[in-house]
Amino acid sequence: MKKHMKKYRFRFLLWTGIGSVITLFPLLSQIQPLHTDSCTVTVVGDIMIHDSQIESAWDDTLKQYDFTPSFRYIKDRLSAPDLTIGNLETTLPGRNYSGYPCFGAPDALIDALKKSGFDILSTANNHVCDKGRKVLIRTLDVLDSLGISHCGSYRNASEYQENRVLVIRCHQIDVVFLNYTYGTNGIPVPEDVHVNIIDRTAISEDMAIAHAIEPDIICVLMHFGAEYRRTPDDVQRNLVDFLFEEGADIVLGGHPHVVQPFTMMRTRDKYGRIKSRLVIYSMGNFLSNQKHPYTDSGILFSFTIRKTTLTPHLQPVSLENVSYSPIMIYKQPGEKGTTNVILPVEDFLTPNENLRLPAAVQKKITETEALYKNHLRTSMKETGKSVY
Repeated sequence: MKKHMKKYRFRFLLWTGIGSVITLFPLLSQIQPLHTDSCTVTVVGDIMIHDSQIESAWDDTLKQYDFTPSFRYIKDRLSAPDLTIGNLETTLPGRNYSGYPCFGAPDALIDALKKSGFDILSTANNHVCDKGRKVLIRTLDVLDSLGISHCGSYRNASEYQENRVLVIRCHQIDVVFLNYTYGTNGIPVPEDVHVNIIDRTAISEDMAIAHAIEPDIICVLMHFGAEYRRTPDDVQRNLVDFLFEEGADIVLGGHPHVVQPFTMMRTRDKYGRIKSRLVIYSMGNFLSNQKHPYTDSGILFSFTIRKTTLTPHLQPVSLENVSYSPIMIYKQPGEKGTTNVILPVEDFLTPNENLRLPAAVQKKITETEALYKNHLRTSMKETGKSVY
């Protein structure tokens, strides 16, 4: 974990009051703040490792796998935020690696993610059970060994009950993370282990636990929606409405493998709190080898959580600087084939001396920038500074 961040896991923990401000906002500007804390967050889309990526990551000289080349041009953007979050859509079997349809990547992937700046990985997705119970458990063991926080799947029922919510403290701001998936591709969840499946009763229970902790922000990572659809469907929209009613502040979506819009909604939850809440339905792919239209790109989705302490019991929280940055997956030629490399589009709109791109790829970079500027134009208009 980055040095400013502390991880907390709670059993049914109760804290005393971090207040939220609803109706007093007109008066707040007249109060001199005692101090302000902020936490910058960047979230990426689906992280998938296909067969060709496994093959290209093998270093025949060192006799080991190395995925760091995939992140060499994006690393600075991942390490800069206070929190960097992604969806780990593969397992870590330790051997017998494979891509689609049963994903299992070398541990070197997690080492590369850690070195690139990742702090939190969600594990509840449709591929979490691809390699069975032992591998599901091993995947969590590897994440723990490298100090990467995770949520969504658990080694056993006891661990689930004791750690139903993940709480991260970032610069005195407490953020709850929850993670759910629509299913596991028809593979039964093995006995004893637990995977968070989208179930409104269970979600409501988790949200009540989260609410009792009185965090500054509740963030829900949802693996839902129709694959390759560029707009959210009614199921997604209804689930987001439900999550906001239950008290979620931020919903971060994945699974469609293409980018879907984001927006800010001002809603009242069941506790009577009127807040502006943020949702992005899908961030697309971050790393994969999919070939469907629009799956070779995605976005870094970023925002700042700011808490202003006016008095010890008056600490309004705001979401600010909501933005996105397009990325594109470039198949970089090499001696042993191609390596899928993540390129931050903004850094390559003009020729970059660090990487000479073929003319066709340079053209695709420009097209990708224009694609998301058009696709997310309305999203950018709908978001802005919003005080709780």
